[in-house]
Amino acid sequence: MLTDGGVRVPFVAAWPGTLPAGKTYDRPVINLDVAATAAALAGLPQNPALDGVNLMPFLLGQKTGAPHDALFWRWRSQAAVRTDRWKLILLGPEQRYLFDLESAEGEGKNRLAEFP
Repeated sequence: MLTDGGVRVPFVAAWPGTLPAGKTYDRPVINLDVAATAAALAGLPQNPALDGVNLMPFLLGQKTGAPHDALFWRWRSQAAVRTDRWKLILLGPEQRYLFDLESAEGEGKNRLAEFP
């Protein structure tokens, strides 16, 4: 599923002595970032073929802001994009949903008519 129940899951990282204990990082990341972070920690050169982002500078406070301007998902005939507070989900060629993830309704109210 491309709704938050399918793509928004907790992610826990621990590295005593390196990552601050008890810190919460609330910017969206994607599983592709794990590979990019692991490659960077292994000392490998940055590979432009990897779609992920090295998260360490963000987790250590060396970089601010979000690691991604947008996140994209695709599964069979479904697709989704998230940027900032907005998430657009396409279910096949006809069904479209736009959600304001910071509103109380979240993915419970399609805002496409209000924000075409």
